Amino acid sequence: MKKPNQLRKILEQSHQDFVKNPDRLQLYVDGGQVVATGSTSLSFEYRYTLNIICRRSNLI
Repeated sequence: MKKPNQLRKILEQSHQDFVKNPDRLQLYVDGGQVVATGSTSLSFEYRYTLNIICRRSNLI
């Protein structure tokens, strides 16, 4: 499950506030399962729901 970490890194690069305040960006994985692809090779894929919570900074 490299995708959530890659997405977090991209979001942090695009918005420096997430680096300064990492609690404002939360990623949660729900309902994951491993699924066989059915191809001739022994490959599989992860299927899951990724929840992203972004809290904005106080503007006052």
